[in-house]
Order: sequence, then structure tokens, then C-alpha cells
Amino acid sequence: MHRAGSDVQVWLGDRWFTVIGLHAPNEPTPALDTQALVGRPYAQENLGFDGYPTVIHVRAVEERVPEVQGILGATANPAKPDEVAVSRPSDALAAKEATDATLSVLLLGLGAVALLVGGVGVANTMVISVRERRSEIGLRRSLGPRGARSVVSSSASRSCCPRSAASAGCCWGSR
Repeated sequence: MHRAGSDVQVWLGDRWFTVIGLHAPNEPTPALDTQALVGRPYAQENLGFDGYPTVIHVRAVEERVPEVQGILGATANPAKPDEVAVSRPSDALAAKEATDATLSVLLLGLGAVALLVGGVGVANTMVISVRERRSEIGLRRSLGPRGARSVVSSSASRSCCPRSAASAGCCWGSR
């Protein structure tokens, strides 16, 4: 919902309510973004509100939070202030941000390790390929082309085989 007015209504419970205002998104308490706030007299008369709220949301300046926590219980329930649980969603947000940062670093580290392992695997494949073809290259140089022609013919055979295998795979895969 993005606007309020006499023509904007929402269905809550078993009746329509007119939206007379909207509050800005609340990052510390995102549950407030999906709740409807009604006046106390209407809530007592029509919604069965007993006069004792179950949750109170308070926004305080960061330096004053310990003081507010100390008096909030007595303000909300003067008869039994010790029965009031006071929590700080900002602590949960700070923990979430720290967890997100740690997870990002962990995933970056994991990606770096994966790249390193992949690089070592490719390097080993190249070394084994050269070692296996060393005798073939020596035989080819002793029997036939020398210098640049040897390199060209060897490179041609190395590139022709993978290309033909890739073409065959594409043809087979397109069936």
C-alpha cells in the first residue's frame, strides 16, 4: 500500500477499514510494516482489546537506551515491572550485519580456494599432456619437419582433435 485517503480501504478480520495514514518503513522492526494501528477506544469497543498491550515499540536515541530500558518496564506495567521483557532489535540488527559480513568473507575465501584448486588441476593436466607427448614430439622432429613446421603440425593436431570432439558433441546433443 502506497497511499492513504477516504477512498482507500483494507480488509482486516471481518470488516473494511479506511486508511487514514501510512508510516515510513521501519528497518529495526520490519513486522511493523505489515501491521495496522487503530485507536484504543475503537480497539476496546470492537476488537476485544483489554487495555493491556502485548507489545510496545519504542525508538530511543542510542546513548539513552540503557536509561529507557531501566524505566520502560515500570512505565508499561507499574504493578509488575519485572514481568515486562525489554529487548533491543538494534542488537539483533548489529548481529545480523556482523553475520552477513562474516559470511561474505567466508564465501570469498571459499571462491579463492576453488579458483586455486581449479588452477592447480589445469596446470597438472597441462604438465601431464606435455610429458605424454614429449616422445611423440621427439619422434616427429627426428623423422620429419623441423623448427616452426614441427610446432605448427603439433599445434594443428592438438587443436583439431578437441574441435572435432566439440563438433561431434554439439551434433549429438542437438538431436
